[in-house]
Amino acid sequence: MQRLTGHIARANPQWRSWQKNPRVKVIFHGPHSYISPRYYVSEFNVPTWNYSAVSIAGRIRTIDEPLESLGVIQDLIGKYEGDSGWKLDLADRRYMKLLDAVVCFSIEIDHIEAKFKLNQNKSQEDRQSVISHLRASSIRQDQETAGLMEKTLR
Repeated sequence: MQRLTGHIARANPQWRSWQKNPRVKVIFHGPHSYISPRYYVSEFNVPTWNYSAVSIAGRIRTIDEPLESLGVIQDLIGKYEGDSGWKLDLADRRYMKLLDAVVCFSIEIDHIEAKFKLNQNKSQEDRQSVISHLRASSIRQDQETAGLMEKTLR
């Protein structure tokens, strides 16, 4: 069974509704960019948007057991800190007090859906031209969209 774990601020009232309605959907937005008709080599085009998104759906439960919650937090720290040397100091009461300020959760995933609109319906020439225009942009999202589009050309 696949799971997504995380935490939310205890001050956020959203978590209180999960027991009554445990069905949730979480959406992860990836790179996205406006695509001008000027970006294409071919003649007739309209403005559009290239995007990527993934959603998961499932049943959520709050984690009330302190050791399980601590495990969720330590897993997140381990994933994102890696070998940086920073560790959660369990002896420091300031950190433990902050742990009380979050509600950890686990989502039992029963559905995953991915959507990518990256000019797949266009010619290789048009796609290359769009990538070139996005690469010329100073906007980070455009650079990331171009990178994702390049992966679809391989």
